[in-house]
This record gives sequence, C-alpha cells and structure tokens, in this order.
Amino acid sequence: MKGKIINYDHEKSFGFIMGENGQTYFFHASNTNAPFEISVNKMVNFNPSSNEKGFRAENVVLGKKATYSNNHNTCKPKKQYSQPKPKKKSLLQ
Repeated sequence: MKGKIINYDHEKSFGFIMGENGQTYFFHASNTNAPFEISVNKMVNFNPSSNEKGFRAENVVLGKKATYSNNHNTCKPKKQYSQPKPKKKSLLQ
C-alpha cells in the first residue's frame, strides 16, 4: 500500500503513516528499509497489518514524493508537468 508519513518522533523512532485508504498506521523505524532519512511528508510503500493495539505499517520503503489532498484524505504522487502542446494554426489565417 502507498502512504505518506504524517508524524515522526526521531527520539523514540516511531511515527504514523496516512495510507491511501485514509487509515492511519503506526510504524517503528525498525520496520523500515531505511538508508533513507525518515521525515514528515515522504511518500512510502508498506505492508498494512493490525494487532490488538491497532493498525501497523510493516516493511516501510521510500516511495515517490507526495502531496496531500484534504478533499479526499488520500496521498497522491506529485503531478509531473510536460511541455505545453503547440497551438494549432487556425484555418482562417
């Protein structure tokens, strides 16, 4: 599943990810494939799971950069803009 890190405590090495389904998942730094620096607003991929304490993210790996949409409670990859298309010539000219 894809998600975005919404909170991270560097001293305690844990944080929370907002999954693409709108659910919040707890994660610990030991559940990451981290040579990457863990920080807020990074897009990640993870395996969702749950236990008696709630939802957890496991095997967290770095994904593409994310922007957060408040309208849909989802994480979306940042749009890649291409070159503008050339304007068509009018037949009247």
